[in-house]
Amino acid sequence: MVYHQIASKRLQEKIMVYPGADEAGCTLLARMLNQLLDRKLSVYYFYSTTLGPSIVPLYEDRPINESVKAHLSAARCHSAHTPENADFALAINTPGHTMEEAANQPNQDISYSSFRQLQFFVEKIQRFIQSSIPVVIADSAFANGGDQELIQYLDDYHLLDKIHSYKGWNTNCNTLGSSIAAGTYGFDSRNSLVLKKNLIYHLFDDVFYQSKIRNKITKELLPTLNANYFNLNNKDAVVEGKIKEQLLTVFNNNILNSFRDIALSKLKISCPWSRMFEINIDLEIIQKQYE
Repeated sequence: MVYHQIASKRLQEKIMVYPGADEAGCTLLARMLNQLLDRKLSVYYFYSTTLGPSIVPLYEDRPINESVKAHLSAARCHSAHTPENADFALAINTPGHTMEEAANQPNQDISYSSFRQLQFFVEKIQRFIQSSIPVVIADSAFANGGDQELIQYLDDYHLLDKIHSYKGWNTNCNTLGSSIAAGTYGFDSRNSLVLKKNLIYHLFDDVFYQSKIRNKITKELLPTLNANYFNLNNKDAVVEGKIKEQLLTVFNNNILNSFRDIALSKLKISCPWSRMFEINIDLEIIQKQYE
């Protein structure tokens, strides 16, 4: 075992082993920033469910709470006992009992409701924001996409454009690592336009594309193009155009109370590997001018 070799050579302080991969660049940048500034950020984290800390996510080998500890340490952060003593709060949205794929949300297991109280979770986020505590949301309720109901709650409570970061992509640890990094970069940021651009990017990608649109286009459009999930059959432009169209429609139909002060000035979608698993989003937003 790799870890056995690390332990036998007493290298545990220098080498960390934990789930995750795609977020590693974000974690290393966060660690470098904290080290350059000679600081260890204090993070207060909490869960949306009772069983959340002990749930073993899809594609991972340990309880979520153990991964949280590892990702905080890797980014040169530590846990705070109270939100008042924290540099930012990490709100972790978890399944009620068992994690499912985000695309299955229309038929999700009943434990997402019976073992979870999202309103209580969102109202806790609201209290932190009202107390000027930066909030970063790691949405690990599902694998491979964000929680659509959570986004509805945040929008209904007029909180969606007031949080510092939202991530809900791929695996739990992809989400955790990138969320902690975003908290590190942005907890003292005063550039609200940059924060909002990042929020909208992840709403488009994590919530609307990954958990909703990707499955729909794969089932309905790709067969008409003789394409499939792993091969777009040189019909990339057609698929990209449909993704953009549906992203705008879903965003406008679901985000009713947030981002009223900004306008989307650019949105370009591309499929860099000519498949459906990931998209590249090139977007720009501008502040609305009122007379």
